[in-house]
Amino acid sequence: MQLHEATEVIEVLGQASANELLKDGWTLLAIVPSAQSTPWYILGKRS
Repeated sequence: MQLHEATEVIEVLGQASANELLKDGWTLLAIVPSAQSTPWYILGKRS
C-alpha cells in the first residue's frame, strides 16, 4: 500500500506499538527519525 491509498493514517513511537498495529492489519508506510532515540512508525489502513 502507498500513502495515497490509505484511508486512515497513524503515527506511533516505538516498535512495540507498531508491531501491535501490524498484527491488527495495519500496513507500515514509513519509518521516520525522531528527536528521541526511537523512531516514529507511520502506518496506514484501508477502510
